[in-house]
Amino acid sequence: RGQMEVLEERVQSRRDNFSFYKKHLSHLENIEFLEEPNGFYSNRWLSCILTDSFETRESIRLELLENQIESRPLWKPLHEQPVFEKYPNKLNGVSSDLFRRGLCLPSGSSLSYNELNQILDIILKVLQNDKKLLSQQRP
Repeated sequence: RGQMEVLEERVQSRRDNFSFYKKHLSHLENIEFLEEPNGFYSNRWLSCILTDSFETRESIRLELLENQIESRPLWKPLHEQPVFEKYPNKLNGVSSDLFRRGLCLPSGSSLSYNELNQILDIILKVLQNDKKLLSQQRP
């Protein structure tokens, strides 16, 4: 119950994290953000991006990991998990594509500005290492 007293601050902190990532990465052709639908207010509990490919996603994830920063792919679709793979489904490829290209970035409400900048620098470094992936420099 004690956390309810700080809930608004925690949500705002996570929304600020998302805004930081979006401000510094949305100018890149190979990074997309899911927009908040009109009329809705997301708690932005997770800051997730979509990259242009599995390879880009994995390059970013592995470089963050190398720097002891945890990130994770978007959730694996149920139909791709062994326990469900033999069951009937109606698929259009969207969930598999999101899993292949999506990455959950660090989103904790206690992230500092310096930590966010470190994450940003690592992402930009990965993209700069392969010039064809980077469409523009950091604003």
